[in-house]
Amino acid sequence: MSYFVYIHRSNDGTPFYVGQGKEYRPYDFNKRSNEWKQYARQHGVSVEIVAQFTTRKEAIKLETKLIEFYRTTLLNFGTTVDAAVFARSYAKEVGRKKGFISEKRGIPFSEEHKQALRKPKSTWYVCPHCNKGGATNMTRWHFDNCKEKA
Repeated sequence: MSYFVYIHRSNDGTPFYVGQGKEYRPYDFNKRSNEWKQYARQHGVSVEIVAQFTTRKEAIKLETKLIEFYRTTLLNFGTTVDAAVFARSYAKEVGRKKGFISEKRGIPFSEEHKQALRKPKSTWYVCPHCNKGGATNMTRWHFDNCKEKA
C-alpha cells in the first residue's frame, strides 16, 4: 500500500495545503472543508505529488517538514490549531505505538524468564488408538472421535 505526500497549489503556484494520504486522496476535492473548497474555487488548484512511501509514518514525517517549511503560505483548514504543531504531535502519536515496544529492547531477560521461554508451550499427546500425535485438541475431540477406536 502506498502513501503519498502532496501539495495543493493555487494557479499562481502558491502552496495552500500540504497533506498525505492513500491513492486518490490528493485528487479527491469533494471530501474537503468548506474553506478549502471556497479557496480552491477562487484561486484554482493544482496537485503536486512530492513523494510516495510504503508506510504512513514516513509520509507523516515528510508532511510535517513541508508544513513547517511552507507554514507562512499554508491555509490548512479545519482547525484553529497551528498545522505544524498538529502534524508534529500526530507523528509522535503514531511513533509512540511502535516506540513503546522498541523502548524495551536492549533490556536483558532474567534467567527465570529465559527458562520459561524454553519450555514447550503445550503438551504433546498421542492417541492410544491410532498413535496420531497432537496438542490440546487431541484430548478434547480426537480421543473421543478416533476412527480407530473400537
